[in-house]
Amino acid sequence: SINLEDQITFLEGLLESDDRLLFHHLIPHMKTRMCIVVTFMAILEMLRTNQISIEQNQPFGELTLIKILVA
Repeated sequence: SINLEDQITFLEGLLESDDRLLFHHLIPHMKTRMCIVVTFMAILEMLRTNQISIEQNQPFGELTLIKILVA
């Protein structure tokens, strides 16, 4: 079973080694629709709590997750 906290921890781990993460790089890790939905919810929660920001350079373009560094 997948839950929101686990996916937030998963994303935090990926952002430890690199402060930027392309959304399409997450796709191979997501085996089910439920996993995709919960991962997207985790991204939204991390955005809401100012852990990440998101860049998109053009409409329908690649989403880049960017870790917000706390001073």
